[in-house]
Amino acid sequence: MTLLKWLSRCRSAASKPLRFAIQDRRDLKGLQRQQIFAPRSSRNAPNNNSDLHIVWPGYGTCFFWQAGIMSRMSEELQMAHIPTIASSGGGLVAILGACEVTPAEAVQLAFRLCREAGVYDRPLGLLGIWRDLVHRWLDELLPADAASRCAQVGLVVTELPSLQPLQLSGWHCRDDLISAALASAHIPLVLDGTWATRCRDRLVLDGNLHYAWLTGPQALVPPGPSLVFDPRDDPHLQRELGGGFGAIVRRMDDRRAFHLVELGRRHFDSLVERGVLDRHALRAQYGRLRTDAGLLPGVPRT
Repeated sequence: MTLLKWLSRCRSAASKPLRFAIQDRRDLKGLQRQQIFAPRSSRNAPNNNSDLHIVWPGYGTCFFWQAGIMSRMSEELQMAHIPTIASSGGGLVAILGACEVTPAEAVQLAFRLCREAGVYDRPLGLLGIWRDLVHRWLDELLPADAASRCAQVGLVVTELPSLQPLQLSGWHCRDDLISAALASAHIPLVLDGTWATRCRDRLVLDGNLHYAWLTGPQALVPPGPSLVFDPRDDPHLQRELGGGFGAIVRRMDDRRAFHLVELGRRHFDSLVERGVLDRHALRAQYGRLRTDAGLLPGVPRT
């Protein structure tokens, strides 16, 4: 069965249980906010639905664009304290941000590992060896206390055979976090040649299936206010990639990756200029000056 036929069957199988109503509006150019009216389990949620959430859907090489946004946000905010939901490559961005890993560290190590693995000389590039490289990449980048740093991060996977989205959180340890990140990014056949992987005794695959392929944003965007950093909302990035979000990773080099990082930083700056941080009181709740002074969210003044 081809991947396209399989996705078609997934869409058909998932259409009945995924009945929902979406009120979609754009309050600011380039910033999509979605209010979902649908039953949603709060099991394993990193925070309650009344809080603003940062949402990172995954879109392949647009990981670098999202990493640029994350790097700028980290200069203003304590990302580890902000409720975050992510899937696929967006999950990697969320984890690196909460652990304060810089894009420079992440990009340089990623391409070093690719060169060492001979990716650029392989006819299939990253196909089949991607999972092992991402595992090594995370293992080298993440600090020992990554699980506690990512306490506010929820990662979405697609559970089999139900094809229903499932949010994972409450990390038991660093290895548990890495396992969930790999599961959330498990694109069928691409990472290691398998259709699915096991995580927490469940058979799962890429958590972006509903959001990107089955047009089911409620799988990723929670009820209540959210900032969704979707690459499709940045016209500059769209022009850069020619509308093609399926860019071939093996053709990416360090220079181009850092260019996408810079585009992400600029996109966030444009949102700041439009008052996004002030509108959602992000600086007041999670600003670095506030948290660095010991005034962490929920901690009273002394």
